[in-house]
Amino acid sequence: MQAHRGTGIGKRVVMELEKVATEKTVKKLSLDPHDYLEKFYANMGYKKVMGDKLVANYHLITMTKSI
Repeated sequence: MQAHRGTGIGKRVVMELEKVATEKTVKKLSLDPHDYLEKFYANMGYKKVMGDKLVANYHLITMTKSI
């Protein structure tokens, strides 16, 4: 939602999910965000591993992070 952009909510959600994954001994995370969110996730340590794919008219990428 546009009104919440830049407030840090998204970053806090991702950090909490990473914390839960760490507690469950997950070693690698993978996600498929919209391509325009690449910078957001890259700033949190995610690396793009697969390029643009079209899913229901949405351009998605695959990103991973080792934790």
